[in-house]
Amino acid sequence: MEENERRLVNLVGTDCDVVVIKVHDESRNIQREFACERKRLLEEMKYFEEYLSPSKNCSIDDENSELKSHPQVEISVHCDVFVFEWLVRWIHFPQEIALEMNTVVSILISSDFLKMDALVNECLQFIAKHMNEILKLPIDLGCISEVLVSKLAHLLDAHALSMLSERRNVLLPRLYKRRLEIDFQHHSVESIQKNNIFLQRCQYCDRLYPQNKASALHCKAAPMRIDRHGSLLQIHAPLSLNKWSLTEYVTTLHTRNFEPLSWAQIYWLFWGYSHIFSCHICGVAFSADQINTCHFHPLSPSHDDPGIYPCCGQAVDHTFEISYTIPSGCKTKYHSIADQDIPEHEVLQRQAQIILAAAAKQHQGGILQQQKEKQPQQNSTVEKQQI
Repeated sequence: MEENERRLVNLVGTDCDVVVIKVHDESRNIQREFACERKRLLEEMKYFEEYLSPSKNCSIDDENSELKSHPQVEISVHCDVFVFEWLVRWIHFPQEIALEMNTVVSILISSDFLKMDALVNECLQFIAKHMNEILKLPIDLGCISEVLVSKLAHLLDAHALSMLSERRNVLLPRLYKRRLEIDFQHHSVESIQKNNIFLQRCQYCDRLYPQNKASALHCKAAPMRIDRHGSLLQIHAPLSLNKWSLTEYVTTLHTRNFEPLSWAQIYWLFWGYSHIFSCHICGVAFSADQINTCHFHPLSPSHDDPGIYPCCGQAVDHTFEISYTIPSGCKTKYHSIADQDIPEHEVLQRQAQIILAAAAKQHQGGILQQQKEKQPQQNSTVEKQQI
């Protein structure tokens, strides 16, 4: 008998208030008894509060569900005997027992049922830290409740999610779905508190874009405007929220008959829309889903004809001094990000192909055109605007 178990059994012979729990493990066809201090049991396993009280000595009669007076309480439970043994040890000797990857999910589910809040949080933190290893284990992850999935999703940001993979796709899709709500839900309290990205839909080009970065991005479909400094502007303008719904947009992306997107694809598509980078080659500010749109001319204008690009015949435009760089060029390549030390750059390096594939798939389904309200034709003339 191990030392901890011997110490637990010895509690029965002491003067402390003891509860004896009989565990029936049907899967292994075995029974065992565990002695628990009533005080610790009530402090750590809140589930038993409705049956036990520090001022009472009582037991549960399984046949008629009545409480009877008894000097020593006996409770019968049906549970995995080894999981319950771990839980009993934890409530008595928490510093002498550690979580392990192959059992932490079972312990999480049992501790949640028994209302062991401190242990639930400890399990969630452990799972988040070792998520990639746990996802590869042959254990049932589908039994984790939605409440626990939501708590776990709060511990896994985009950087953590970008490093995860799951062959069976049991837990990750649920985490991505919840993380979508956390990061992008319109007007959510959490978004306001954390200053998360508020995605708007442009009334000119139908693209989604982050509201707080609109002035940095170029919208090729927007009417040209000139600010009071004489600089040329073409920027996104939001479509009224009563004309479209981000929730309906996400639902349609996931459930449409043609080329539906997974929760992971939708999440990374939105992450791509909402994260803006700057290219140190072309000078353009671009969203992550446009990482492959660095425009350039392979041939420079010649001395004989300095106003024409010989590669494509496009005229060199020096008409306006512009307030930001408008993409120009007959060829495209991948942007070269100016600030490569930021965490978002590492995420983009890992997820670029997934973001591009999701963007292509989204366009194939024509989702924005399906939702688009009839808009008035835009005016292509250059307008003056006081900015």
